[in-house]
Amino acid sequence: MVIVIAGVVVIPLAARRFFIYLVDRPTLIIGKNCFQLVVRDQLVRVHIPYSNIKEVGLIKDERTGKPMFIGVNLRNLDDPTMHYPNAARSKKWTGWDYAIGNKELFAIPTAQIYQQLQQTMTQAPEESTRSGRI
Repeated sequence: MVIVIAGVVVIPLAARRFFIYLVDRPTLIIGKNCFQLVVRDQLVRVHIPYSNIKEVGLIKDERTGKPMFIGVNLRNLDDPTMHYPNAARSKKWTGWDYAIGNKELFAIPTAQIYQQLQQTMTQAPEESTRSGRI
């Protein structure tokens, strides 16, 4: 009985996530001074400068230890150089202002994206970073 209920819940969620991946074709761009989530190869859905990032964390499943998503907390939700209209709503659901890979599928594993983001943020030009960040 439990397997049937789990299947009824998990299969539609996985199908929805895969459908969104096929339609939106999300691409995460980790740039010198910011990261962006671009959909359909042309629409920037999220643009977050590293200077506005307070902390980043790799969130893992408590039971399996498998990485689930990358959490990003922001310094200022109203930063005019940022484009992310759903930050307040995301915090309510995930505990983070933004969750990379929570809804999107990427060809690269979440842990590898996290490492690349950490490395790039560390190497970001001094004028775009602030002390006290990760």
